[in-house]
Amino acid sequence: MNTVLYNVKEEELSQIIKDPQLLRDHMSDYNDLSLDTLWQGVIFFVFKKDLRSCLNDEILPLYGLLGHNNLKIDPDLGFIDMSYSHSNEVKLAYNYLKQLDIEKLKNQVTLQELKSNNVYPTDLWENESVINSLKNNLNWLINFYKSASEKSESVIVVTF
Repeated sequence: MNTVLYNVKEEELSQIIKDPQLLRDHMSDYNDLSLDTLWQGVIFFVFKKDLRSCLNDEILPLYGLLGHNNLKIDPDLGFIDMSYSHSNEVKLAYNYLKQLDIEKLKNQVTLQELKSNNVYPTDLWENESVINSLKNNLNWLINFYKSASEKSESVIVVTF
């Protein structure tokens, strides 16, 4: 599974909510961030819980990151899941993210924790360099949300 985030203007989001095909047709028009398969590792890196536990515990900053609102999509679009956050929810997510001490997080997460919590993709947690990849992905995520927040944009999260 790959996860890609898209910044869109609020007006565009309204149109995409009505017709998700518009996102498929215009993906290249939007600023995007691909977290590939490391998405769930980034979630664990930030919250020290696997994705399912975070969702069960209703961790609010997570909803801003994952898309606070689910969108019903036609399976023919090729998306597994699609959700979105309005600009006000993006600002809340960014305010949470910008307070993170990434170096501290990096020193608190081990490969063994990732393995023992079955964080997807389980076959990646063999090499120490993956921790740096998680750190880099989190930095990209913070900058992505910063940009969206500063422009009062919404974020659409798509899993393929």
